[in-house]
Amino acid sequence: MNITINEVLAALRRAKGNKQEDLAEHLSVTAQAVSKWERGECYPDITLLPPIAEFYGVTVDELLGVDKIKKERRIDELLHKHSVLDRDGKIDDAFNVISAAHREFPDNFRIIDTLLRHRYRFTEDFSADYVIALCERILNECGVSDYRYDAINRLFDIYLNTKNDAEKAKEYAMMLPRESMNTILLRLYKGEELARHARSYIIDNIHNVYQGFRSLDGAQAATDEKRLEMYEAAAAIYESTLKHVDYVGFHWELMNISKEKAEIFLRFGKTDEMFAALDEAAKHALFPSASFHDLIKDVKYTPRQYFANELESTFAEFRADPRYAVILDGLTNNQPT
Repeated sequence: MNITINEVLAALRRAKGNKQEDLAEHLSVTAQAVSKWERGECYPDITLLPPIAEFYGVTVDELLGVDKIKKERRIDELLHKHSVLDRDGKIDDAFNVISAAHREFPDNFRIIDTLLRHRYRFTEDFSADYVIALCERILNECGVSDYRYDAINRLFDIYLNTKNDAEKAKEYAMMLPRESMNTILLRLYKGEELARHARSYIIDNIHNVYQGFRSLDGAQAATDEKRLEMYEAAAAIYESTLKHVDYVGFHWELMNISKEKAEIFLRFGKTDEMFAALDEAAKHALFPSASFHDLIKDVKYTPRQYFANELESTFAEFRADPRYAVILDGLTNNQPT
């Protein structure tokens, strides 16, 4: 049995609004002794339990946390029973068990969250307003992040689909973390607003995929062969998305991906593949500079200038190759190669 008398003593004292010295005086012990009890450094002598309980107006069982332990065991039993019934597809029975558990323990947030996570259907006793009240109670009184996250999502669903109140639904969506908020707002927006948001959503997620590739590269200390495969996969995603979402940031990433592929081919001694990658990088470096400046403020170079500098610093040994001159000339004159 996990005796939590130190926590109980501290909670009872705070609830009564007195000091450690008050209990010490009642028991004829030092305040330091009471302080040690509350910190869990030692326990009071068993003969002191009845007068401590009397002082706070509780039973000895309550003082020792026995009632709390019994309560938690009972809650565990009910939640397990609900889980088994739900797993076996006995939905109505499972719902009845968790509903009865909530009536027995109306202040337990484990039960409240399970009740709300149940595949509920609205009834006279389990109405949308009742669910809203439970969710609001979680937001106001419970600090468990998972319960709060679920409550916000349920409030969004109810206001959007049952109450037909899009503005209220949006208020709750804005309480979610950014990625979750952007996902859920796809269900709320319509028309041009939906198109703008979907475009922004796609851009963010495509960038996240590429950053995931780069993180995987670093975490696994990938070989050049494996790194090349990752770049090919990332480039395919960007190229495919560009057919539907024309975004200058994708060109910037594709320019860098192709440049890094060229560097790998340089290490492999594959000159033809290197120039093909450089040619692809140059193509993406030539997207409109004005759009790029709108995207990234206070930038020192245009993508064209940036890539020309990279070409000169990393691939200068190939200046005599006609293909190098063609690429550099295209960059200088702002013409596709």
